Amino acid sequence: MTALLHLPSPSLIELESALRDRLWRGNMLVASNPSMPSGFAELDKELPGGGWPTHCLSELLLSHYGLGEVRLLAPVLARLSRAHRQIILLLPANENEQTVYPDGWAQIGIDPARLLMVRAPRPADRLWALEQALKSASFGALIGWVDPLRPEALRRLQVAAAGANGLSFLFRPESAQHQPSPAPLRLVLGSSKGTSERKLSVRIVKRRGPVLAAPLLLDLPAPRPLRAPLVKRPTDVASPRINRHAVGRTVLPYFAARSHPAPAT
Repeated sequence: MTALLHLPSPSLIELESALRDRLWRGNMLVASNPSMPSGFAELDKELPGGGWPTHCLSELLLSHYGLGEVRLLAPVLARLSRAHRQIILLLPANENEQTVYPDGWAQIGIDPARLLMVRAPRPADRLWALEQALKSASFGALIGWVDPLRPEALRRLQVAAAGANGLSFLFRPESAQHQPSPAPLRLVLGSSKGTSERKLSVRIVKRRGPVLAAPLLLDLPAPRPLRAPLVKRPTDVASPRINRHAVGRTVLPYFAARSHPAPAT
């Protein structure tokens, strides 16, 4: 009869120490992708990896445009701009919904020359442009104002974003928070009642980690004042002539997307 070999059973403490790097606890944040600091210490503390994640989609869910969503991204976009990285803006088809003013972006520290604006007329064209931009992986950050998307379209975008080294943000309606999404990071943005317009409420509804019980209240950066260019005053002229016509202002590169076939399913 073969004698049974009795091995000493490790204690729970020893087992936890040996498998610490292989176990995930429900109260731990999981950083599976490299990240970039957001510029807000209190937000970075709650984001897996300590910042905005790369190689994936991040959704910012809004009740309406103009809450401060761009100023929330301003610190990281300004750093990418100074590093000469391209920032792609995929705007809605309706120009009344979102218009880009170069002066406004310059006021939050972003060089307008680093912006590439794309506006496509049809939802299928915008989806195609967004997917192709993600697959190109040649940008520092991509921001897309998107229409309601079907789950399969979101999954395709998430797969495309997995190969991009830059940041990928989708601005979506607040109502989309109740719909499933493959994006590993989802934030609901809102204004905070009784506070100044520089305060932004940020509620993390999805992250690789525990649920955040209370929303964060962030102080948004104030726009910098624009500096007028220095004009040398000739000695024989009392007041220089300055052209204030809109035609003389700098404009962004504009790429009106042609009609493209819808992506193959």
